[in-house]
Amino acid sequence: MDIIFRTATISDAADMAVLNTQLGYPSTTESLKQNLEKVLTLPDNIVFVAEYNHKVIGWTNVRLNSTIETGTVCEIWGLIVDEAYRGNGIGKELLQRAKEWTKQQGVNKLGVRTNVKRKDAHRFYLREGFTETKEQKSLEINL
Repeated sequence: MDIIFRTATISDAADMAVLNTQLGYPSTTESLKQNLEKVLTLPDNIVFVAEYNHKVIGWTNVRLNSTIETGTVCEIWGLIVDEAYRGNGIGKELLQRAKEWTKQQGVNKLGVRTNVKRKDAHRFYLREGFTETKEQKSLEINL
């Protein structure tokens, strides 16, 4: 399988919207394009994609984050591989890109949060060397 790994561009939005929907976040091309345009302008973010036959079949978004309690860390804000291509090392390679980018930022810690129901994702990250540090609730309010 000849997969190209590269940084995302706005033209990837349609394929990325399909992947978002697979992950349980229904997205239209237009809504994802708007989100992607914003993220790509942020200096402390990177989005990598995996492309096969001119189609994006996976992506990850990594963000540099500084907080009072943890200092500066990088965090994966999303990583998905198309259901039809899972188990082929694509997620592992996207994760490798995230690790390399983290080191380039001068940071030695990469974190990820994943929904408690995503057991396959938990196994993937644990297999890749992550350790579970805590469970938490995610809360939000519409304003």
